[in-house]
Amino acid sequence: MFCKSCIYLVCPLCISETHNGHGLVTIREGYEILIGKLKTRGKIMGTNINELEKRKEEVKDVDRTELSNFENTMKKIKDQNVRLKKEVDQYTKKLETELIKKWKDVHQCTETEEKEVSLLIESLASKKLEVDDIIQSNDGKRVFEDGLGLVQTIEEKITPPGTKFDSIPIFLPGQITPYNIGSLENISTKGDIKIIKQFDTEISDGEQFICKALQRALSRDSQKTSHPIQVPVHNPDDINEIFDTISYDKGASVIRMLREFLGKEKFMDGITSYLQQYKYGNAVTVDLWSALSKKSGNTVDVKAVMDTWTLQMGYPVVSVKKSGNKFILTQERFLSDGSATTNLDESPFGYKWHIPFRYTVLYKDGSNSTGMVWLHKGSGELYDNVKQSSTKLITLQLEGTNSTGMVWLHKGSGKLCDNVKQSSTKLITLQLEGTNSTGMVWLHKGSAEISVTKDVTLIKGNYGMYGFYRVNYEEVMWNTIIQQLQTNHTVFSPGDRSGLIDDVFNLARAGLVKHTTALDMTKYLKKEEDYAPWYSALGGLGFIRKMLQKSPAYEQFKTYTLNLVKPIQTSLTWNDSGEPLQKYLRSNLLSEVIMLGDSDATKKGRQLYDDWMIKNTSIPPNLKTAVYTAGIKYGEWSEWKYMLKKYNTSITPSNKDRYLSTLGETRDSIVINRLLHMALNEDMIKHQDLYKVMRAVTKNPSGQLLAWRFVQQNWEKLLQWYGDVSFTLPEFVKSTTSSFSTEFDYKEVEEFFKKVDSGPAKRAVSTALENIRTNINWLKSHEDEVKTWLQKNV
Repeated sequence: MFCKSCIYLVCPLCISETHNGHGLVTIREGYEILIGKLKTRGKIMGTNINELEKRKEEVKDVDRTELSNFENTMKKIKDQNVRLKKEVDQYTKKLETELIKKWKDVHQCTETEEKEVSLLIESLASKKLEVDDIIQSNDGKRVFEDGLGLVQTIEEKITPPGTKFDSIPIFLPGQITPYNIGSLENISTKGDIKIIKQFDTEISDGEQFICKALQRALSRDSQKTSHPIQVPVHNPDDINEIFDTISYDKGASVIRMLREFLGKEKFMDGITSYLQQYKYGNAVTVDLWSALSKKSGNTVDVKAVMDTWTLQMGYPVVSVKKSGNKFILTQERFLSDGSATTNLDESPFGYKWHIPFRYTVLYKDGSNSTGMVWLHKGSGELYDNVKQSSTKLITLQLEGTNSTGMVWLHKGSGKLCDNVKQSSTKLITLQLEGTNSTGMVWLHKGSAEISVTKDVTLIKGNYGMYGFYRVNYEEVMWNTIIQQLQTNHTVFSPGDRSGLIDDVFNLARAGLVKHTTALDMTKYLKKEEDYAPWYSALGGLGFIRKMLQKSPAYEQFKTYTLNLVKPIQTSLTWNDSGEPLQKYLRSNLLSEVIMLGDSDATKKGRQLYDDWMIKNTSIPPNLKTAVYTAGIKYGEWSEWKYMLKKYNTSITPSNKDRYLSTLGETRDSIVINRLLHMALNEDMIKHQDLYKVMRAVTKNPSGQLLAWRFVQQNWEKLLQWYGDVSFTLPEFVKSTTSSFSTEFDYKEVEEFFKKVDSGPAKRAVSTALENIRTNINWLKSHEDEVKTWLQKNV
């Protein structure tokens, strides 16, 4: 007999309850059914081969077009070189270099995709030949033995895979740079390895870096259990523990800050000089700082500046206060737990930093000036107009209508005013290039002043989000910024808006500003259409929602968040189109509204999931996360079982990861327990993938406590499996305890790890306990404030 439901041959003598009611038919009928399925899949593969052939041609067209553009542009550049040889030789060379690099990048991408498509075509063509051969053979044995296997395994190859490049700009350099730097010179000490490795992620300047590297590092480094970038290593467990967010993301962020205040050209000149001098030899961190200082013309003591960022943990919050026509800047260490205290003796620098304070000033009439003043071990003033009364050098460039500036305050103080005056042997560079005023002030382990005219409306610190610090303002200044966001948020770049949101939520969490200020800022988000601000906002709102899970205000907070997100999510629709950041934004907002239980989005997501499950329709790549969540979170056992089947039969690693992560989103605690215990069986889930299960389950309110109990019950086994792996056990500890917020939770975690060997998770245990204490303090200090705000605004 043949079971139509299970697509299997069934012995009539062995029919069990498993197949009762499943529609058993004769072998002949089963043969016809399989032939039909094979023909259908053969047609689908034929269609997809045609589509892939078209894609291949499109890729070739792109390659040809870009080559033509490249050749035409190169010709124009060479013609220009002839006409303007003397005047623009250097500029032409720069353009030519950049163009060649761009062409190589484009060509490499098109060539890679063409190869991938060709391989996929070959694979599909091979499978199609097998299908055609089976159909034409009329051999029942082959149909059941070979055809059955093809039916079950071919689906993964039918749908051309989607492309996901979002992490490449940040993380790909990490795989490339060691070959460019590490292979040319040897590092003298283990501690110095860390500095060279920071070039891994330094390349990307965009919104993705701000959200996924800078802000992640700021979050981790705001804890007392953090560590410096350069830290002594005494045993193997220490090595495993310190290769973490601090090593990579903070390291990349401070290198990015260094490049910005030195200037990209001087920075790259310094790196080139360093590599040339020490290639095939030994070098230490100070050699790198020395090379960069020399290329800056020794105007910057790079070692003195960078030591404060690499040899002490943490970072500062710069407080901005207005006094008359001056902005007073001061710094102190920022800690996410506002009740925590700082012992200044713990740090060789007393938790003070050399800070390049880059800022933008907005005027009432929109006009402004731009300048950069280098004041070495002294003080100075920057004004609106340039006046020169002595024989000193001034460089003036007129390129626009906005104002940027930088003041160096070397272990002293300084003033920044609206006009530039110079009466000593210092260098002034003034550039006018926009419609607002931006500048940079160095806070050298002290304080500084920025003097302005009366028509200044506001100041925004850490302009461009290049600095590794937070900025706090007086309440009236925060209110002015909030009003500006509501009136015209585009005066700030998406990255700066993201920074404002991330700062205000974290400052509120630490008790340095009111939560009402942070929540008031979110009101403008109904008009926000960019990725980075929403990424930071969802993070800030998500923390509060996690804290309110057991509070009566939880549903009110969900309603407020949904009312914010829904308008933008609706405008983005369900079409997987647009620029990459728009696609990521759509994916994030769809996942958010589905997680919040929006009926429209949930219904649409479940419909797409059911079509995929029943009709085998494809889901657009950037909608898969939201659709899978809708199907598993709000579906039944059949949806979950289908996802498990997809995980077991998938041959694509990226798909397997996505399926496995989604399985943890079910609201059924029995199913969650089943998944966790399946993860102990390597025949079902590989040990290396267990952390993905844990991460998904711990994000699920229904699974948080179950995951912690699982870790407690299986700790010895987990330690045996992952004791030599740097990140897995720490990930288990941090993720399973991240939502704990009671004294009972704190004591339970503390007592448990006193009784067991924590292995490479020692630092993670301390961090987890600090997180729990921070959560406890947050509820005591801020829950009522948030409740009151919600009552007035929802």
